Amino acid sequence: MTDTIFIDGAADFAVSHHDGRFLRSPGLAALARRDADGGYTVLHRERCEAINRQIGPGHPRWSWALAQGLDTLRVHPLDRPRPKLGTTSRAPVRWHVDALGYDDESPLLQ
Repeated sequence: MTDTIFIDGAADFAVSHHDGRFLRSPGLAALARRDADGGYTVLHRERCEAINRQIGPGHPRWSWALAQGLDTLRVHPLDRPRPKLGTTSRAPVRWHVDALGYDDESPLLQ
């Protein structure tokens, strides 16, 4: 069992970055790196209609994220009611300076 963390108020759970292929539901998916202090650095985050089809080695940010230490996929499923927004996490959450978020005006996310 992993600690729940909150990214932008949504409770996320962690899976290995190779296991996104098993998640066939819509959701918010973050490519992340687990840090030495137990926290996470978010490298990229986006909304997915089906996580298994959009997040993987064919993703435009995958190679870049691997070079930054990608080892975790943080997921918030959208096929169930969203819990109340959280504000605190047990582990620190940071955003990489070059990270893209799901609301960025990036051509990769359009």
